[in-house]
Amino acid sequence: MAEGKGHEPRDVDARAVGRVAVWFTICLGLIGVALLAIFWRDVERQTIRKGPIVPVEAPESRFPAPGARAESPQDLARLRQSEDQLLNRYEWVDRKAGIVRIPIERAMALVASRGLSVRQADGR
Repeated sequence: MAEGKGHEPRDVDARAVGRVAVWFTICLGLIGVALLAIFWRDVERQTIRKGPIVPVEAPESRFPAPGARAESPQDLARLRQSEDQLLNRYEWVDRKAGIVRIPIERAMALVASRGLSVRQADGR
């Protein structure tokens, strides 16, 4: 080690290391400035394309909140009455095809007495 310098001058060139550090810092600064410029340009483009940011109200829900039923008891009674009429009467569904709606009690009795049709293994 040379007297009075504090480091080995033949292994490391301090001036070269300093120059590299300065150039590295300058390059990082330029890259940072370039990225900020790109970012702000993109933000301006999006703002111009989309227009100014306006707060949007939440869309009105199609469904009522839980517990807030709009039906009155009269509506519910009418619904039940129409369901009862549908389930307890004979009616042609498709006269040409011979499809008839029968009361649910009669349908259940027929299924209980005849059983359900079972598909055969060959697909019939």
